[in-house]
Amino acid sequence: MSNKELIWVPKEVKELLEKMDSDQEKLRIVDEYINNRKLDITYSIEALDDDLLRFKAFSLKYKTELQKVYQEQGDKLEKLFEDCGDIQSKMHLKIEETKNKLDPIVSKIKSINETLDKVNTYKIEKVIELIEKFNRMSEEDKRLFEMLIKHTDISS
Repeated sequence: MSNKELIWVPKEVKELLEKMDSDQEKLRIVDEYINNRKLDITYSIEALDDDLLRFKAFSLKYKTELQKVYQEQGDKLEKLFEDCGDIQSKMHLKIEETKNKLDPIVSKIKSINETLDKVNTYKIEKVIELIEKFNRMSEEDKRLFEMLIKHTDISS
């Protein structure tokens, strides 16, 4: 077995390694590559830090705008509740006013119903029958009936 190990490196590094003659040159290139990778990682971390700061700024702006919208919504809802309360009190007043106007009418209707309950419908039916009989009479019979009424005292 040999004293070598297999490692995976980018193609350009492999080509550089093949061009080098000494082990020291190879170590320098590998060391340079590692240092470059360290710089790349450092730049990536700095970029992530910058992204994090931008995200925090965006989040703060979003939070501020969201709070503003919530406040506006709360104000509008409060106004709506106040308006509804005003409408409800106006409706209550209107209902009371209408009820007060209807009370005398209801009272009169009750009075009319009580009066109608006391009416003797039997007598009314008899009067209607009499009128119908009178309407069916001939003209001559009507004149005779009229003369009879004039000479008779009905009130007694």
